Amino acid sequence: MRYRIHYTKTGKLRFLSQRDLLRFFERALRRTGLPLSMSEGFNPRARLSAPAPMPLGVESDDEIIEVQLSARVEPEEIRRLLAPELAAGLSVTAVEELQATRFCHPSSVEYEVLLPEGMRPSVEQLRDALGADAPPETRYSDEAPTTVDYQTYVSSVRVENDRLRLTLLASERTTAKLRDVLSRLLGLTVPEVLQLRVTKLRTNYSPEPRSEAAPTTQPPVIHRAGNS
Repeated sequence: MRYRIHYTKTGKLRFLSQRDLLRFFERALRRTGLPLSMSEGFNPRARLSAPAPMPLGVESDDEIIEVQLSARVEPEEIRRLLAPELAAGLSVTAVEELQATRFCHPSSVEYEVLLPEGMRPSVEQLRDALGADAPPETRYSDEAPTTVDYQTYVSSVRVENDRLRLTLLASERTTAKLRDVLSRLLGLTVPEVLQLRVTKLRTNYSPEPRSEAAPTTQPPVIHRAGNS
């Protein structure tokens, strides 16, 4: 039986890595006494997965983790047992039972950034940062260099008062890194970007993965409150 646990992550726990977060949830789930489905082998582990890992240092209003149980349990009972086992900064908002064949693939992620005092980027600045003249980024790995065109992955940018809202598209192979997009949009260094207060508002899912071979050809939608 597969279940999807919806939760929020705030405060100091935003600095918890995805690997440590999965271990934390595994320990919490073990303490509930729920019938966890375990992997085989010398060191069995609970079957947990996170379809859309978040960047380090980012808070989230909408996270999910999926767990397999060896017997059916009412979703509300899972929520009731798990909630008191979580540390401050983690809060279960809902639990849903999944069909065996129901998988989800992240299609886009929405973020909100609290802008530093006095920083209000103009529409022109944002367009220049993501325009046709903006050079793509080349990433190097053990496999092969990968080129990331920011226009391909940035769906929309909106500035309203002291907040910037940003939607990034996701794919099976790669996506634009949040810190690099914010560095380009706001003209900040990566260390400066890491000091920003960023919240992941929502992850949108689709039943099929977004193809790397068919990136968006639409330019990003850029808006600032009070501007057309």
